[in-house]
Amino acid sequence: MAAPMPATGSGPAGGAVVTGGAPGELSVTFDNIATTTVRELATTFTLTGKGGGAGLDVKLRAPGSDWKPLTGTNTGAYQLAQGEKLTLQVRITAGAQATLGDYRFSFAAKSELLPSGSAPSKKYTCPQLAGTFGGTFTVTDHAVATTSPAPAAPTTPAATPTRTPTQLADTGAGANTFPIAVTGTATIAVGGALLLVTRRRRAED
Repeated sequence: MAAPMPATGSGPAGGAVVTGGAPGELSVTFDNIATTTVRELATTFTLTGKGGGAGLDVKLRAPGSDWKPLTGTNTGAYQLAQGEKLTLQVRITAGAQATLGDYRFSFAAKSELLPSGSAPSKKYTCPQLAGTFGGTFTVTDHAVATTSPAPAAPTTPAATPTRTPTQLADTGAGANTFPIAVTGTATIAVGGALLLVTRRRRAED
């Protein structure tokens, strides 16, 4: 049983890699806690998910080198002095045709057999260091679904309130009917009075 080698790292920002967008970066740091130099620390990187990672461009950057395509799982063998750390970085770019969904990644490292007594604890029967770090991320589509606004409902003009008649329709007897009737009656009365006076004067004569 190998002694556990401390390994810390990180996955893509926000846990997602967007198709056609900026690459997602993953990293790991292995720490040599042995009391001796590790002459050969073999490291690997594995990526599993839908479609076997088709449409994903994977690049590796090791200490002292630039980004290089990573076509397999081997990420190199390194020498670490006592207390030294190794950091590896992986950059994943999702093409437009990349399979969408969840992916799992894992970094692993294992040293050669170390001199007896160099392991950090005597309970380990094999003087060897081994460590892993992993996580998950999601490949998502850059196209954000948008919902077209529903067409506005046609505006219905407010109905004109029906006016309710408050008086009878004009049939010839309008508002002036009452004064005219009164005036006619008065004329008849005056005429009758004049006729009576005339008759009295003729009788007296």
